[in-house]
Order: sequence, then structure tokens, then C-alpha cells
Amino acid sequence: MRNFLIALIVICASSSTAFAQQNQQQFDPAIPKVLYKIAGQEKAKVQKDVVYKRVEQKDLKMDVYSPAEMKAGTPLPAVLFLSGGSESKHWGVFTSYGELTAAHGMVAVQFDKRFPQGEAGLQTALEDINDLINFLRQNAATYNIDKDRIGLWAFLRAAR
Repeated sequence: MRNFLIALIVICASSSTAFAQQNQQQFDPAIPKVLYKIAGQEKAKVQKDVVYKRVEQKDLKMDVYSPAEMKAGTPLPAVLFLSGGSESKHWGVFTSYGELTAAHGMVAVQFDKRFPQGEAGLQTALEDINDLINFLRQNAATYNIDKDRIGLWAFLRAAR
């Protein structure tokens, strides 16, 4: 597990650098997946577009990545991947993180959130994150998540 975390930190650092070098262009979801791969990561089970919240006449959805060989009823730690984009869960880089996390025996959750501009936008995003965590805790058995071992991995972009 320690080697996995070190590898993800290295990957995040390198992908953040690549992101910063894009001359303030909009991030392109067609950018390929992370190059780091391990055997079996493509076998991760993915439940796509699960609605965790409905707000302002819009469904907020999550994708849940689970290990291919997971036994039902075995609660696993979960990692929630928080990006700066409101609907970035389909971007290749984030689907890669989901697959890698599942291949290492944990559950990964990529999710949509509202993120309007300004300080109020941050509060709105935090509300959606809290609601997601509450949803996962209430439905932990459904997704084989250990409700007491949920971590949040945030991707931040440095101000220029």
C-alpha cells in the first residue's frame, strides 16, 4: 500500500506540472490516461453514473471503482477523488486513478459536484462533498465500503 501511495503522489506531481503548462487552456478530457499501469487494473469493476444527490433539478453522479476480485460483504477503504472541475470524473486521468486504486484493493469514487465561481462556489462544492460522504456511509454495504475509512484526495491547481 505504501508503494501505491508513493506512486500516486509522483503521478499527481507530474500531471499537475503538465496541467500547469497548458497555457491556461481549458483541460481536455480526451487527454490520455495516466501512463503508470499495474497488472489487472483494467479489470476493475465500475458502477457508472450512480446518482448520489439531486439538486437544482440536476442529478449529481458518481462512478465507483471496485477491485475485480472483491468478495461481497468485505468492507474496503475508499478514496474519493476531488478535482477542480465540476464534471471531471470521465477524464482519462481520473478514470486511471480509479482503476489503479481498485487494483490495489480499495474502492475509488469519482464524482460530479457543483462548483460555481467565487467564494460561494467553494461552499456549494463542500456541501456536495459532505452529502456524498453521508450517502456513502449510509450505503456502505452496497458498495463494500468501510464507512470509517473514507479518504479524500484533492487535486489543487496553484494560483498564478
